[in-house]
Amino acid sequence: MLAEYYQAILRSQDMMRREQAFAACAVCAGKDGGASCCFAGAEEWYGEALLLINLMLGVELPGEGEGGQDCFFNGPQGCRLLAHFAICLNFFCPELSQRLGPDKLAQLRRLVGRELVADEALEGALLRWFRARGVTVSL
Repeated sequence: MLAEYYQAILRSQDMMRREQAFAACAVCAGKDGGASCCFAGAEEWYGEALLLINLMLGVELPGEGEGGQDCFFNGPQGCRLLAHFAICLNFFCPELSQRLGPDKLAQLRRLVGRELVADEALEGALLRWFRARGVTVSL
């Protein structure tokens, strides 16, 4: 399941990279005053299961944020996580949506949808595994 999720992440990230969406988001996120969807407090959406998945994928979780008014996980090159919360993947600002156009935006939404389905399956399996052992883990 982890390998399937990782492949889904790579497919959506590949399109984001090809369409230069990451670059556009990094510029927006770097604006003063929390001008993007990566605002301070967004890190609170991440539960233990999703952070564990990031660790399982080899992500080194940051010990501290970059400061400012951005999400704790936002760094100089954008998000420092590999596995993302649903809203982080589903939100496309009007500028980015317009730049992508309806066809590419629909294609990207399909890839993101597959990524989210793989995430939900993996998180569910992890939660069941922990619960069977009497461990409470938050989504």
